[in-house]
Amino acid sequence: MCSHQALQAQDIQVWKEQDGLANRVVNYGLQSSDGYLWLASMGGLHRFDGYSFLTLLAEEGAQKAFGLAESRDTLWVGTDQGVKALDLKIYEGVTFSVPAGTKSGQIIGVAADEDYQIWA
Repeated sequence: MCSHQALQAQDIQVWKEQDGLANRVVNYGLQSSDGYLWLASMGGLHRFDGYSFLTLLAEEGAQKAFGLAESRDTLWVGTDQGVKALDLKIYEGVTFSVPAGTKSGQIIGVAADEDYQIWA
């Protein structure tokens, strides 16, 4: 009974393309240390401030975003073209491509450890 009451108390919001998402298939979500909600989707990377979406990466070939990790004011994004490091202060980034000969350039998971090492 208690778990049912707690579930009813939750406010659930559904976002679609008409709300500003480039694609409604969201692969991963993360709340950054500055409070923004970041969504990795099949249409790019989206930042939500509680009111509207800002879409990033789409202008760079409509990259599909799969995984997210935050470390030292940098958002690390696994994409279909490698790993993207996005500076959270200026929203500029660098893409790290996978080594030549790798079967796929798609990175579906990214993690940061306590020593600030990034794993993809």
